Amino acid sequence: MDLENLNVKELKSLAKEKGIEGYSDMKKSELIQILK
Repeated sequence: MDLENLNVKELKSLAKEKGIEGYSDMKKSELIQILK
């Protein structure tokens, strides 16, 4: 999956599914880094 092609809402949804804390305040680039 290419995270760059997802929007912020989709990235936050993925972060939530993975149980990552603090994702709601992250920028797109930060979300991509933490989800890799």
